[in-house]
Amino acid sequence: MAGTSSPQFLSSRSSSVLVWFITGTSSGFGNRLVHTVLGRGDKVIATTRSLATLPILDSIPSPQRLHLPKSDDLHVVELDITEGEESIKAKVGEAVKVWGRIDVLVNNAGCAIQALIEEAGTVETNIFGTLDVTTAVLPYMRARKFGTVVFVGSRTSWLQKNPKAVYAASKAALHSIAQGLSVELAPFSIRVLLVEPGAFLTEGILPPSSPSSTHPATPISDYDSMRTQAQNNYASMIPGTFKGDPQKAMTLLADVVRGEGKAKGKEWPLYLPMGLKAEETMREKWGSVEGVLEEWGEIIRDLDFDEGVDSLKV
Repeated sequence: MAGTSSPQFLSSRSSSVLVWFITGTSSGFGNRLVHTVLGRGDKVIATTRSLATLPILDSIPSPQRLHLPKSDDLHVVELDITEGEESIKAKVGEAVKVWGRIDVLVNNAGCAIQALIEEAGTVETNIFGTLDVTTAVLPYMRARKFGTVVFVGSRTSWLQKNPKAVYAASKAALHSIAQGLSVELAPFSIRVLLVEPGAFLTEGILPPSSPSSTHPATPISDYDSMRTQAQNNYASMIPGTFKGDPQKAMTLLADVVRGEGKAKGKEWPLYLPMGLKAEETMREKWGSVEGVLEEWGEIIRDLDFDEGVDSLKV
């Protein structure tokens, strides 16, 4: 909901404490965001696919020992976003009872599918799983006419140069969903934010030699050379260009939602690119589109009915 500032958002509530519902908190952005949000004095409902594999400790998180902190302001829910609409609705309903509301939903959970279109199979997790969580939370926000919905997208939804169109397509779907929801939810004072990270060094960055980094559902030998080249390119990129600090990214996200720190006084953005690589990708995409419009502008505009033609009779 562009044009609505975060300070106005917080001032519309009797308390400045927000309740966050964050998916995918076992690692990466989600894990760091939990720590960041709790540090701001907010409350968190954190979801993870398995409670057994994620310890709750007192110490500060690190890439070597990811965990959730001990806190009275933290409630952990075992939730897989692919487990189905009815199951997710039930778990969200129980989670709402903890503090009586959800103010901020962060759709962070998803799969980094590095695969070719013909080999990859479906993209249910990133699209339908995210939609199931969102539609489970929205009724509670609409009832209070207050809330923020955050989608963690990717710069690849703007432009892709490597063979990973399946992942890019799933994030492009979230791009369109966020745009649509920003219009549909505006009458209920619910804001939408599409976070589009660039090259951030999180635990999800797998070495290309790992079989799980390509996820081919049905490997096709014709693509062996292309797949290998893509893996090699990815391997060379990680040490050189994946310089983004995920903690800084989540600090900025908390700033934007709360209207604090670097976001203080700024207007609410529908899109929030994160990192230099994200900015470069978006600018390159804009330049490409502008080039098409310059080259083809007169031609594509000259497609209306000719003067004097009654279009209703055609």
